[in-house]
Amino acid sequence: MGYYDMNDDIMLKEIISGQFTGAPSGYAIYILYPLAFFLAVISRICPVVSWFGVFLVGSIIASCYFVLKRFWELIPALWGKILSSIVLILVFTGVALYPSLFVQYSFVAAMLAGSGAMLLITADGSKKIKDFIIENIPAIVLIVLGFMLRWQMVVLIGPMILVAGIIGWFNGRDVEYKPLSKNNILKFVYLASIIIALMGIAFGIHKIAYSVNGWKEFEKYNKVRTELYDFQNNYPSYEDYPELFDGLGIAKEESVLLKNYNIAISNSLDTNALQAIVDYNDKQLGFHYLSISLRSWLSQYKYRLTSKADWPWTIVAGVLYLICFV
Repeated sequence: MGYYDMNDDIMLKEIISGQFTGAPSGYAIYILYPLAFFLAVISRICPVVSWFGVFLVGSIIASCYFVLKRFWELIPALWGKILSSIVLILVFTGVALYPSLFVQYSFVAAMLAGSGAMLLITADGSKKIKDFIIENIPAIVLIVLGFMLRWQMVVLIGPMILVAGIIGWFNGRDVEYKPLSKNNILKFVYLASIIIALMGIAFGIHKIAYSVNGWKEFEKYNKVRTELYDFQNNYPSYEDYPELFDGLGIAKEESVLLKNYNIAISNSLDTNALQAIVDYNDKQLGFHYLSISLRSWLSQYKYRLTSKADWPWTIVAGVLYLICFV
């Protein structure tokens, strides 16, 4: 698979394939260990194939397939099946074509979980418990795979998945369906329990795998690095805050590495130093991502809704808002 959207995706591909470490590895940092380990194993068996890329593209295809399959199950008329297929193709090409050609694992994780949520919304709640769980196996697999691919993304859209499950709970295709009956409540309790249990098992295995050989310390380092670069997005300079760097024992020349993303070559910019900088931002500079004023939030929200830089995503968001209120 030749095209990746972000440096992170290339790095993950190289770790899993063995190009980075010399041998395929399941320690892909952002991907939960069970999934990364599986991809690393098949990369050892057949190293000529980029299995990470195959998984990403295959996940996109599988997500579209299950959504289209559900449309066809719900729409009996042939013209309806054709129309639903056309609509899905138009939505896909308008919204997901670019990230499908230049794949990004965060987007694929959202697509997997979103497709699973769609299956939950349209689930037939009037079926018996066993049949209901079997019908929702694809939804379970999609959501759990999305979670293992990028668990933060699935947590982010977790409320949407929860709402989808609730809608599905009250969606019985039988006219005599009673959502609040004991059996129907149990269906969704069992379904939610299975999804949460599988996520918990995957996350637990990941934590165990990263508790050895220095990986626990690396995760601490990576967490604080992510806080600084992805959330705070502020790198104080030596010229403006010499007392901060002098207190950490970081020379002026070395402090430049903070801004050009070369902290990995510095022995001084370790976990403790980065944590001190993050804490300094929080307490002294007020640059924490949760410290933005309400006016700033509203200003950014307005910009995101009106700027053409985020099209067609803003159009999709507007349509979803309209559906919610209508």
